[in-house]
Amino acid sequence: MADNTIGSVNVTAMNAINVAGMDIETALLAVQSKRAELLETQLRDQIAAVQAKNEQIGKLNNVLSSLNAMMQFYGTDANAGFDKSKIDWNNGGAKDKTNADTFRSTYEAVLNQAIKDAGITDLGWPADSKGLLTWDKSAQKSDGSIDESKVKVATGTAAWGTTLKRNDVEAAITKVKGQIDSLGNSQQMDTLRLQSLSAKRNEAFEQMTNWIKKMQDVRNSIIGNWR
Repeated sequence: MADNTIGSVNVTAMNAINVAGMDIETALLAVQSKRAELLETQLRDQIAAVQAKNEQIGKLNNVLSSLNAMMQFYGTDANAGFDKSKIDWNNGGAKDKTNADTFRSTYEAVLNQAIKDAGITDLGWPADSKGLLTWDKSAQKSDGSIDESKVKVATGTAAWGTTLKRNDVEAAITKVKGQIDSLGNSQQMDTLRLQSLSAKRNEAFEQMTNWIKKMQDVRNSIIGNWR
């Protein structure tokens, strides 16, 4: 039995086209049209992939920026803990100290929210690490501690808390930098593929347009000869 199909240009990604009853010109145009359609779909998917990686790199950069900002509250020794003496826990305007409310809302909550937004679930931190995701001044007790019922708390190996040491934060910075570099390298390959797909898509549409024009010219010539 004769096979009434013409295979796709990309046989693994493009459905075969049934050309039964078609003349050769229409069949070839159908194949070219299907190829252009496939390339258009692949191009849209590739653009979406590049955009998604751009967004993720942006989120990881937010994490990196917040981690670096947190380093000012640690000593220079690798095992140095969080220096609570740099915080004005009584919010009394102490000189050369960071207001406790400012620290919680501008550093701690921002860092943990950035980690969450980036989809990071493990930074290798102690599992009992605990910190804020959101900060509401009403949650602060008179002794400077936090009423956790009034805030959203982050816990686990991807949550910053005051129990972490400098080397914990430095290790997290190294890990996030590695993720950014990896995504950046992958994005370069995606961009090259995007450029290639764009060129192929444009070529396919140009070929289809030229084929339609050629068929129309042939028909016009035949009609002209009949007159």
